[in-house]
Amino acid sequence: QLSLIESQHGIPKHHFAIIPLIETPSAVENLHAIANASSRIVGLLFGCEDYLAEIGGYHSDEEWALLYPRSKIVNVAKSLGILAIDTPFVDVKNLDKLSIFSSRAKSLGMDGMLVLSPSQVEVANRVYTPTMSEIDAANRIVEAKVEAQKQGLGVIIVGGEFVSPPTIKAAINLLDLYNRITHWSDK
Repeated sequence: QLSLIESQHGIPKHHFAIIPLIETPSAVENLHAIANASSRIVGLLFGCEDYLAEIGGYHSDEEWALLYPRSKIVNVAKSLGILAIDTPFVDVKNLDKLSIFSSRAKSLGMDGMLVLSPSQVEVANRVYTPTMSEIDAANRIVEAKVEAQKQGLGVIIVGGEFVSPPTIKAAINLLDLYNRITHWSDK
């Protein structure tokens, strides 16, 4: 249907993207099939309230009931090179708890989250947007890698610390995320 709409209205092919909402245990267990259902899929979005209702779970300070679905969504999304987007936080007035909630999800690898209120935007942006310090550190790592390759060196040291291939990959991913965020905000 999206291809038909694009064709009928002279819109470039694959202009419209799809982000499936993952909100049931069945969806969590079938993530690979869902994520591979269309080449238009650019991310997976977790919806925890329906998920919790179906499993009989509940919100707690540690959010243990969300650990498995968040982790699985992140792993499947990252394995396919698409975004992992976290659930909205329903206690819209509790910004301190939102900060903890979103920081926990980011530590698992989530790329961002939905918000339910304009008051939540600043917290979500602060948590999910790389800081200038993180950007500078990532740039130094990537620059050191390029310089080491020019010199034929196999070992890279930045700021007195050994830089491993996973550290380089993390720096590149962080810069890519920052560039995507910057690109989206320019639109």
